[in-house]
Amino acid sequence: MKNYFLICILLALFSCQSNKYNKPAPELQKAKIELYGNTQGTTYTLIINDEIDVDKKEIDSILHEFDMELSTYEDSSFISKFNDLVNGQLNYESDNRFFENCLFKSNQVFKISNGYFDPSILPLVDAWSFFKKDHNNIPDSITIDSLRSLLSLENGHHFSYSKENLKSLNKITPGFRLDFNAIAQGYAVDIIYDYLISKGGKSFYVEIGGEVRVAGEKLDGNPWVIAIEEPNETEEREEMSYIKLEGRSLATSGNYRKFYEKNGVKYSHTINPKTGYPVQHSMLSATVVTEECAFADAYATLFMVLGVDKSMEFVKAHPELNLAVYFIFDNQDGRMEVAYNKTFESLLMK
Repeated sequence: MKNYFLICILLALFSCQSNKYNKPAPELQKAKIELYGNTQGTTYTLIINDEIDVDKKEIDSILHEFDMELSTYEDSSFISKFNDLVNGQLNYESDNRFFENCLFKSNQVFKISNGYFDPSILPLVDAWSFFKKDHNNIPDSITIDSLRSLLSLENGHHFSYSKENLKSLNKITPGFRLDFNAIAQGYAVDIIYDYLISKGGKSFYVEIGGEVRVAGEKLDGNPWVIAIEEPNETEEREEMSYIKLEGRSLATSGNYRKFYEKNGVKYSHTINPKTGYPVQHSMLSATVVTEECAFADAYATLFMVLGVDKSMEFVKAHPELNLAVYFIFDNQDGRMEVAYNKTFESLLMK
């Protein structure tokens, strides 16, 4: 591995969890408004240093409307209705345009990654039973090849839509289904961020399930500081380091808790859409910092598919994306190491 910083570590690891435990340091949580709640199977936290007119009821309402367009766990959501459709057209009428924006953002990452980021992977996820208690049905190669034929976010392949203004979705291929789980949570952070800006907010912190975006500075005029935690397979967590997150977003994807084991084999929840199988490389977690949380979320997932070397090559090949990345992985000796680029190094507090 070349052209990036590499540190070999045994015990001290810098990481962020893709759950509720990414948070500002405890002493930074004094604010004029603090709102907490539940959404999307996880929690949210808002820390607002401005005296603006906003309350928990408004936030919950926005997040509910978001779910009614993008949640696969809501039977009456737009995406669920589309997934249940055998084929044909489903009209899209929304004042919020949450599904439309999420689709278009996802398509950007799908194209630039040459399909390694693909929200149409839901049939394979179901086949591998990652979110079911029963993991007895390991799919065979014939099943995997058949399901891989359903994948592609390319407009006009398995479904079609207007590129300018989404008015409807037309499902072409029966069995084609969408799941924006790898980008939607980060996008929800952006939605709340934009809402607080519209209310006059200038200094605040938004976190949903560990995905974070901040605006402005703390009350004392210093940058927002985010605690970075150690990755492990237990529920014990220890803060290891801190980064400055100035006007940007942070998201993490990881495999060290999201896997199941059968017959002595660990199956990662991250599936490579090009092969149809769970990834086998040594990456444990990928943390991405960039402006929009939707893209931080999506690229963190992409890098879990690509692995360390290919991810660093991608970041170097696309400087226009301005990505700060931090990867944790097992080396050939089974020891944990971290790798990060210069952009991320500038965020670490010395």
